[in-house]
This record gives sequence, structure tokens and C-alpha cells, in this order.
Amino acid sequence: MTGNILIVDALVTNRIILRVKLGVACYAMTQAETMAQALDIARNDQPDLIITGMSLPDGPACALCARLQADPLCRDIPVLVIAPSNDSGPRMQALHAGAAEVMTRPMDEGLLLARIRSLLRARSSAEDRRLHDAATRTLGFCEPEHRYIAPARVLLITSGDDHGRMLKHRLTSLRAGLRIETAPPAEALRPTIAGPQPDLYLLAPNPDAPDADLRLIADLRARPDSRNATICVLLPAHHCTAAAMALDLGAAEVLTTPLDSDEAVLRLSRQLERKRQADRLRQSTQSGLTMAMTDPLTGLHNRRYADQEIRQIAKAAYIAGSNFAVMLLDLDRFKLVNDTYGHAVGDHVLTSVAHVMRSGARPQDLLARIGGEEFLMVLPDTTLQAAHHAADRLRRAIASTPVPLPGRSDQIGITASVGVALGHVHIWTERQPTQRLIDDADRALRGAKRQGRNCVMIGHSAA
Repeated sequence: MTGNILIVDALVTNRIILRVKLGVACYAMTQAETMAQALDIARNDQPDLIITGMSLPDGPACALCARLQADPLCRDIPVLVIAPSNDSGPRMQALHAGAAEVMTRPMDEGLLLARIRSLLRARSSAEDRRLHDAATRTLGFCEPEHRYIAPARVLLITSGDDHGRMLKHRLTSLRAGLRIETAPPAEALRPTIAGPQPDLYLLAPNPDAPDADLRLIADLRARPDSRNATICVLLPAHHCTAAAMALDLGAAEVLTTPLDSDEAVLRLSRQLERKRQADRLRQSTQSGLTMAMTDPLTGLHNRRYADQEIRQIAKAAYIAGSNFAVMLLDLDRFKLVNDTYGHAVGDHVLTSVAHVMRSGARPQDLLARIGGEEFLMVLPDTTLQAAHHAADRLRRAIASTPVPLPGRSDQIGITASVGVALGHVHIWTERQPTQRLIDDADRALRGAKRQGRNCVMIGHSAA
């Protein structure tokens, strides 16, 4: 994994040692001696990670973190602070100021590199989320955030009932707003947990043989139900190799036991907030994708989506050795409705027709509004006779469903003309197969209009 890392330390020997350790992993590195230099480089070069000593000539690391957090250009750069001793006071100050991690000298090289890889992955994922968020906001797909935050659901995975009960009691006493359940490693992957999936998996591996339990992280990351959850691991401080393995397997955080209450609350709360942000973005992105392929008035698919989906239906028909049908439906004399009653009533008519189409469609059928008053319906795995019957049934349903005028007692009678084309099994092998089929259905539709409207016509190639 490549990355641009800024090393900040007043002592040149510390910077050299870090350059040697990180050079093995081929990171690009720049150096700074003071906080002022570091801030200037951070603004101009936008490094992927900053590694800083706890004390700098012009201020402590917590001041550097606070300054970076206050700068919109730099607040998303993760900061790894290297402390000279395992003193909880300065460590908590740095974490509260915005440091992503604090490590203590002397550092285990394997754990240092694993922690750097983890921070760079988190930075890359956060950047992807910001880009997606910016895109959805620009396109107007962003939905307002919900203010209510439900208590986070935590599954504590631990071997041994006594150890599990002790850890659960300890975590409950943290008052971090967690709903904690326990399960042994052998049960953690089974879909027997009632209700929503856990927001956070907290793995406490067997301290005598942690490797086997840590492999559970890879399984959790690979499964759809748990891949988006946060995974944290509890390990004694001297288990550096196991901690490095946990981070490389996909754990977001490694908490040192015995737990420091304030630090555990801060770290878990931070991870859960990141998970909530990622969940909101996924929901927003999914809503945006739905909106991008949906006609906002009728709720049917739009033309962009339909054009792509017809190709997939044609391909599936070729593979399965079956036929499919395309219908184009156009409302008769719809302009007269708009001119007489106004566009609001016209919109009401379109939504009513869309409802009739949904009521008569099979689950596998494709429905789309592709123009002002023109609709598309694609029927996979069908025959010409069945398609003609479905088209005539839809035509009769529309004609027999007058549309009530909003705020009035009278109704509007609506009819539709339909053109049908059959996609035979080998159409996928032709050049521009779906466009030829739509053109065929469109010619049949125009023929239905010339025939007197309110009727179904079959395309010549289908006939």
C-alpha cells in the first residue's frame, strides 16, 4: 500500500529511525521539525498520514491535532502520535484533540506498520465516502439526517463463560450506551441472533492462542450481514503480533486490556460514529441510485434504466433459449387532457395509469415511463400470443379505469394504444438488437394510432 506520510519530530534521530522503518514499505515521506512546518506542509501537500512526536519545539502534539482539526483542508488527515511513555494523561489529551492513534516507544515494528496500514485504509475509505456524499448532494439526492440514534448493539465474542461475564460487566459499567450480548467464537457466525445485526463486534480472543480466534475477523468481513459492522479486538499490551494480525485482517481498533474506562469509551464511541456515518452514506447512495433510475412522477423506472435493462433481458433470453416481448403504450389524445384540465390533472392521469400497469404486471416484468405519456413494458420469457393477450388486457384495464378529477366529482376516461414486438431467442446476436426491437414496437404503436386508437398492434417481424 503506497501513501504519503509526513514525519514530525524535533529530534533528527527519531525522524531517521522512522524513515528506515517505513522505507521498507516504500512509503513516500516528508519531514518537519516543528508544528508550524507541519501545518504548512499539511495544507500544501495533503499527506495521507501524519506521524508526530508527543512534544514539539513550538507546542505539544495535542495542539497540532487541534490545529489540524480546525482547518477544513486538514481535518481529515489521520494523525499517529508517538509518546515517550505510556502515560494515560497525555495520551487521552491527544486522542481528545483528534489523534487517530497514540503509540508508545519503544514500538514494535510489525505493529507500527500494521497500524499505519489500518489508518491509511480508513483514510482512503473516508475519502471515498466524502466523494460519494458530495456527488449525492450535488445531484440533490441527499436526504435529511435522522436525529434519533438508537443504542449501539454490540456482540462480545469471547471464550469462557466467566471471562465473558466479567468483560460484559466491565463494558456495561462504561456507560457508553451499548446493548451488549455475548457469544462464543463458534456461535458468532451463525444467523441465530434475533433482531438487527450487531453494529460492533468486540472480539476477546483466547490470550493463550489468539490466532485461531482472530481468523474470525476475516469471516465477518466476508459475510454480507457483518461486512459493514465495526470490528474491535481486546488484547493485552504485550500481544503485539496478534494486534498487528487483527489490524491486517480488518479490525478497526485494538483496545488494550485491562481496559482504561475513559479511553475505551472514547475509542468505541469514535468507531461507532464512523460506522453510523458510513451507514448514512450507504443509505443515501442507495436512495440516490434509486432516484437516478426512477421516474419521479410515476415511480416507474425511467428510460435510462430501461435501456440498460432491456439489454440484460435480451441476453438472459439468449442464454435461456426463450423469447421476450416489448410493449410501447401511448395514452390517446393526452395533450387534450393537459389543455383542458391543466398539467396537474395530466400528472394525476399518468400516475393512475402507472398504478394500473403495476397491478397487471408480473414480478419479473419491466415497467418504465420513457416519455411524456409513453410507457414501456418488457415481458421476459413469453410467447407472442401471451404478449398480445397481456397487452390487450392492459389496454382494457386502462379504458375501464376512469381517473377521478382531484377536488371534483367527475372523472376522465382514458384510453391507450399499444404496439408489441417479440424478441426471439437469437436477437441478442444481432447488431443493436434492443433498438431494432423498440423501433419495431414503435412502428406497431403508430399503426395502432392510425387504426383508430385504443387498440393493440403487433410488429411485422413478430407477426
